Amino acid sequence: MSDAARLDQLLSNLVTNAVTHGARSTSITIKAEEEKGHFMLSVSNAVEAIPPDILPVLFEPFERSGRESSLHGLRLGLNIADQIAKAHNGKLSVISDQVATTFTRHIPSKPMNRLHF
Repeated sequence: MSDAARLDQLLSNLVTNAVTHGARSTSITIKAEEEKGHFMLSVSNAVEAIPPDILPVLFEPFERSGRESSLHGLRLGLNIADQIAKAHNGKLSVISDQVATTFTRHIPSKPMNRLHF
């Protein structure tokens, strides 16, 4: 699979996660920007804040704890998105509060003629 296809899959997984867990009455925001040599792509939606004790294992597949009863799914999409970011020398991060949850992919910038979206 090409780099572009993998990066498309990463975005698709983050959007699917936002649709699955977000409030139905609010929009999903997708933002792309380049800053300090990194290309950042974020997906944000209004959702109940992810509990702080879950954040460290959020990208691990199949991880479950007692407090996660409201967080359904196996987290395979988030794990795959995280692995794709790492494979491109980047990282996937999450910020979650009472207003929104935002997943951001940071990867080193490449010349635009090498990325095909």
